[in-house]
Amino acid sequence: MATKIYIAGHNGKNEKVVAHLHNPECIDSDSSTCEAGMLVYTRDRFRKNNVTKFAVNSTYGAQMAQDGTATATITENINNGGDNAYWTPSNISGNPFDFTSTDSFTGWPVDGTQSIDGTGTNNNSLARIDKGSTIDLTPYVSVRGSIYVVNWDTRGTKQVLVGFQDSSNVDVGIKVDIGSYIDTNLTATRQDFTIPLSDMGVEGLTVQSLVIDPVDIGSGPPVDFYLDVLKMQDVGEGIEYTILPDESTNFYVNQISIMVEDAYVVANQEGSFGKSGFLGLSSLTEGLLLGATKNNAPIAGRSALIKDLRDWMQFPQLVKVFSGSDGTNTWVNFILDFSENGGIPLRSSQREGLTYRVQDDMSGLEDLKVTVSGYTLEDS
Repeated sequence: MATKIYIAGHNGKNEKVVAHLHNPECIDSDSSTCEAGMLVYTRDRFRKNNVTKFAVNSTYGAQMAQDGTATATITENINNGGDNAYWTPSNISGNPFDFTSTDSFTGWPVDGTQSIDGTGTNNNSLARIDKGSTIDLTPYVSVRGSIYVVNWDTRGTKQVLVGFQDSSNVDVGIKVDIGSYIDTNLTATRQDFTIPLSDMGVEGLTVQSLVIDPVDIGSGPPVDFYLDVLKMQDVGEGIEYTILPDESTNFYVNQISIMVEDAYVVANQEGSFGKSGFLGLSSLTEGLLLGATKNNAPIAGRSALIKDLRDWMQFPQLVKVFSGSDGTNTWVNFILDFSENGGIPLRSSQREGLTYRVQDDMSGLEDLKVTVSGYTLEDS
């Protein structure tokens, strides 16, 4: 016995597709009392392909034990609080900035006795620092400066955007969030930041002013912060390593492995190690900058700054720490697990990726590599 089921045609066509529902026990039966039924089975819609990738740089491959520093030969000073007359600051809208703040904390201001106070600003605030004439950015590669974070709330959207404008006060390139280049959880401490001009989309262009544009959307207070020693230099991009999905694929990162090895002697061969610095390497000055990108631009709020081995331990995703020593070299391996919610998605269609930027001289290490493991999905 079978029951006819009519299924509407696809694409809105007025067609009928006939399907029959059978009860297997009635197929060979003459009984008119048999009821129709359906035999159902399932299979995975997609097949998982396990994938392992290294964070890589086009010049240095996967080896991150490199010197990411360089000595500046060209510097264009932008603002140093009220200590020096470089570019001229002004408040354009919203709650004002104080460009000559004398507030001081341990290690702050960086230079002189004054800095830019943004603790009273809000979502409508906008400051412009104007050179007074145009400047060709061709010789420069980065904007650098220092920030002192008093509070950076995690609710809503909280950002400190910086960008450039031309002589008509029209935006040039894109504004980027300083929060993508520092550790926003690290408060009451001076942090230095370096923003590549390539991230701002202004390489080789002509501009006249730098703007500071706080963003405060949603619950929670705006960012409370101070800025100092803003400048442009011909160095500061560091060395960036990336993890990207293959073309036309989605890559889901389940685990991240960080391997560090150095000529570092420990008291025993079980691999005990100090948490400051990177084994034999002192604490980093600029830090190893971790980030995520979408459409080749940093994603706000998705960054972390690693200056010591202990910083890897701040991640709640840390599941294992392996270490060992042969009496000459010591190594340590951190494993972070992100598989609980299906992994970190990296979609090639949206040009998503993970980045690791070496900004200090880490060439003294024997080995420094970042490896990720995960999977791609394929129609089964």
